[in-house]
Amino acid sequence: VYISNTTELGTVYTKQELKKLYQFCQKNHLYLYLDGARLAMALTAKDNDITFPDLAKYTDVFYIGGTKVGAFAGEAVIFNNLSINQDFRFSMKQKGAILAKSWIIAIQIKALMQNNLYFELGKHSNEMADKLKTLFEKAGLTFIAKPQSNQLFVNCPIQLAEKILAHYAVDNLGQTDAKHIGLRFCTSWSTQDEEIELFAEQFQKWLA
Repeated sequence: VYISNTTELGTVYTKQELKKLYQFCQKNHLYLYLDGARLAMALTAKDNDITFPDLAKYTDVFYIGGTKVGAFAGEAVIFNNLSINQDFRFSMKQKGAILAKSWIIAIQIKALMQNNLYFELGKHSNEMADKLKTLFEKAGLTFIAKPQSNQLFVNCPIQLAEKILAHYAVDNLGQTDAKHIGLRFCTSWSTQDEEIELFAEQFQKWLA
């Protein structure tokens, strides 16, 4: 069973949901794998109650993503179930997933895990998205999925959406109804307050 946290809609799993999924997998002789590309944002979301020890307890394998918090490449894969770790390194090598100088990857993860940096970067991403969320809510816009992390899925009036798409790298999800287009906004570890403020200023002009 393959899940992502955060999910592809920017939502987060609760500890109870993760526990139930793992128990289901255990009961049915399945493995539970958690994609952690956006794990920093999941673990620092306001609604989150999952910790690293919980991931160790309630998954067979998970990984700590690096690229979405500034690493140039690589993830740290954690096997909680060692019985499925057999020949994993050989499989990686066979598929070209091992760098000759893999310490370059490891040193990035080590740096991210020091001085709470990993969590600070995830929290920053979420805080930047929260400012956009407030902006959209004040404009009366609704969301396709509950905003919980650094990804926002917004129902946007077609004319307004077209203006945004012409000026910003925002994902167009297509029409959600006759009058709206779904847009995906994504903030990151490097998003700055000034960028949010500039967007807000332009957004208010388009609304007017």
